[in-house]
Amino acid sequence: TGYDTKEEYEASVKEYLEQSYEEQSTYDETEDLISACLARTEFTGEYPDDLFEACREEALSGYSMFVEEDGDENDELDMFGVAEEAKNLVNRRLFISAYAEANNIEVTEDEYVNYVNEYADYYGESPADFETLYTRETLVNALYESKVTELLLEKANVTETPYTPEDYEE
Repeated sequence: TGYDTKEEYEASVKEYLEQSYEEQSTYDETEDLISACLARTEFTGEYPDDLFEACREEALSGYSMFVEEDGDENDELDMFGVAEEAKNLVNRRLFISAYAEANNIEVTEDEYVNYVNEYADYYGESPADFETLYTRETLVNALYESKVTELLLEKANVTETPYTPEDYEE
């Protein structure tokens, strides 16, 4: 196992679990915050066709393995709720965009390059391959979302609630 003692191994496992818990907790916190903002936001009018299509393609990418090549893609994808998922992604992007604009949040080229390099390294990809895989548009959106959620978390009144044994059962 690479450890000399049982105690070293247990300490390593504990550290890993605590880090995983912290990451999951932060992710849950930001998702809850974005969901709360989206629930209080009214979207009116038509969605921009290009944005809806980009979000639909992003949603579709997660279901491509379930679609038969000779089947009717739309019928098969309807059962997965791809159109609703795309609409939710459009709403999320519109909210992030509006919030970023209202709060003068910008993404610089240097921030983008650092973001791509960091995540490419994390996933074991070259920056060029990582950018090709996820597209510049998707990565820029992710960076804006990261900056918006960071600002939202700074401004939010968050009450921490520790997980209970019942949470694990759910």
